[in-house]
Parts: sequence; structure tokens; C-alpha cells
Amino acid sequence: MRVAIESGEIHRSCTNEICLSLRITFIAVFPSPYMIDLFDAMEQDPRFHLRVYYMEREALAAPSVNWCERPLAAYASVLPGGSISAFRARVQFNVGFFQALEQDWPDVVVVLGYHSVTCQLAMYGLWLRRVPWIFWGEIPGFERRGFIGMALRWLALRPVACLSSGIAAIGSRALSAYEKLSKRDCPIRSIPYYCRNESLLQIKRESAVSSVIPHFLYCGQLIARKGVDLLLRAFCVVAVDNPDIRLTLVGDGPLREQLANSIPEAIQSQVTMAGFRETEELAPFFANANVFVLPSLHDGWGVVINQAVSAGMGVIASDAVGAAVDLVESGVNGLIVPPDDECALTNALRFLVDNPNEIASFGRSSRERAARLSPKHGVDSWYAFAKQVLRNKRGGRLLCAKSEVHDGA
Repeated sequence: MRVAIESGEIHRSCTNEICLSLRITFIAVFPSPYMIDLFDAMEQDPRFHLRVYYMEREALAAPSVNWCERPLAAYASVLPGGSISAFRARVQFNVGFFQALEQDWPDVVVVLGYHSVTCQLAMYGLWLRRVPWIFWGEIPGFERRGFIGMALRWLALRPVACLSSGIAAIGSRALSAYEKLSKRDCPIRSIPYYCRNESLLQIKRESAVSSVIPHFLYCGQLIARKGVDLLLRAFCVVAVDNPDIRLTLVGDGPLREQLANSIPEAIQSQVTMAGFRETEELAPFFANANVFVLPSLHDGWGVVINQAVSAGMGVIASDAVGAAVDLVESGVNGLIVPPDDECALTNALRFLVDNPNEIASFGRSSRERAARLSPKHGVDSWYAFAKQVLRNKRGGRLLCAKSEVHDGA
């Protein structure tokens, strides 16, 4: 058998089914665990040939994240360049991206973010070269800015709205925003963040609802945007009359000392500040708690919700958290509260303290939703969307040269 194709390569799966193998290149800001989980799964999938270029080696814009420096995988590298802070955002400028593309010959390129000079040059350059490219991003425009900032944001979003071959929105809220932004025939799909969840799926939960004592967990940066100060104040109100309940805060950040000093002496034994932990260390914290709380003032997605749902936990989150909108149904596997509403958050905590049977019920419902949160599910979504974009891009010059596969002598 002889097969000739215009893009990618052909491979046979274990079921002898022929699939198109796509050459896909991502350009991202820096390595983060949830992206690496997806990239690792994609690299292991024979449907993809993967390359990843990072603009920075570390999360310099969020130093309290403190992810340990790990060796980059063979499919990834860091572009030479630098960054500056401007308009409360970190702006990267890198060189060498298009020279690398000439060696990679990708079928499709995925650009993460629109703030940096590098992303802007990549988006316009790919369009001029007629290379299919997909924008992958969170909901835009969440932070209020002045006139100049709003004008710059509008300009930065122009290539996304007018030139992209497809838009992968991170969650349904972002999907709605990009559908309004792009007034043309452009494929748009919700493809959120994914993370490895095998260890979380193995966590066993108590089946006897009468024995459930609320143990609340927060995991993330200790910064004002996450609403963690709001959570601690709400917990202190409820804990005064409930000495058995617990709160664990996992993470680090500029608010750590302030939060620690604000805990009343009477309930200090009920609050644990565990500090920053690597992703591999988180499973025991999710196992020891049974309610996850994320009251962010804004979170484009919030991958910790993926983790909490996979761990079979009830979830309390604000409706400003993208992942909560998609993964948490109020009254079914958790409770949704308005952002920056201490009274509503206090009432949500108190409700689960007074109705501990709901915690086990919420946890079971979360587990039922966890199957679609694995990186494998994300790889399937990316393959389907990339094929859709390439089909839609008829007449566009693909970078991959024709390849042939011969079967037999």
C-alpha cells in the first residue's frame, strides 16, 4: 500500500487503524506543571510530533509559586531573550522563534497569551507566512485598566480576533468572550488546562456520612486576588463555635505573615499553614481534607479545581473562577458564592459544618466528573481541534512537505 499526504505523517495504531500524525508547536511563557502534564501526554501519543518553546525558564512574574527548576524535556527549549514589567503585566521579547520553525516544519502552531512582544510577532508572522495557528488563552480583560491600558489590550487582541486560524478558549466563560470578540468564520472550542490526577483518583473517602468532620483546604498563592484572606476571616467566624473543624492553607506568597498574625489565639490549633509544596507532594493534603475552597476574585481557570474534583472533594468556589463554572454545580458537588463576599462565604462554610452529610454527597458527585479531567482527555481534544482547524484552512500553505509511507516491500 502507498499513501501520499500533504501534511504530517501516517502511523498505525495497535488496532491497525491509520491516523494522521500532526506536527504541533506550542509557544508558552514558562514551564508550569499543568502544561507539562499535557505536553508529556501529547509527546507520548503517536498522533503528535511535539515541540514547545518557552519565553522564560521560570515563573518570574509569580515568584511565590516556587516551582523547582526541573530539566526540560527533549521536546522543549527556552528561546533567548528577556522581559520587562509594564502596565502591571510581564512582557517578554525573544528571538529565534521563526528560525526554529523552519527546522520543525509544524502543521499548526499554538500561541499561549497575547501580552508579550514575542506572541505579537509570532501571531503576525505566522499569518504573513500562511502558517495555521491557534490562539490558546484565558478570558481576556478581567483586570480594569486606564484608557491607555485598554487601548493597548484592544490592539493586542486584534490578531487573535482577526488573524488566527482557530481559538482554544480556556473554559466556557472564555469561550463566550472569544465568540463575541471574533466576528468571523473561525473555529472556537473550549480546551481548558489539564493535570495528572491518577494519585488523586486513588484517594478513598469515608462512606459513613455521620462521621464526616469538615476539613477545609486551600491550595494556591497567598495573594489578595485569590481571596485567601477572605477565607481565613470566614473560617475564624465559623470555627469559634466548632472546635473540631480544620483549615489547611497550602501555598506561599506576600500575605503569608499577615495571614498567620491574623489567626485568633483561640483557634490557632485549627489552622495549618503548610507553605509551598511541589505538585508531587499535594495528594496527602487533598486526602486529609474533604472540602476544597477557592474564593478568588478572579481566576481564568484554576487547575486546583481539577485536582479537588479528582480527589472526590466537595468544592466551595466563587463564580469568578473559570474552572468552578465548568466543573462545580452548586448544590450537586459544591457551592458557588459571589467573589469578594465574606458573608456568602461564611454561610457556605457554616452550611457544610451544619450539614456534614452533604460533604460525602458532594464528593461522590465530584468523582463522577473526574474522568474527563485527565491529560489524555486533553490530548484527544487537541487532536480533534487541530484537525478541524487544518480542514478549515483549505488553500493555506502548510509547512510540512509531502511525505510518503510505503507498506510492504
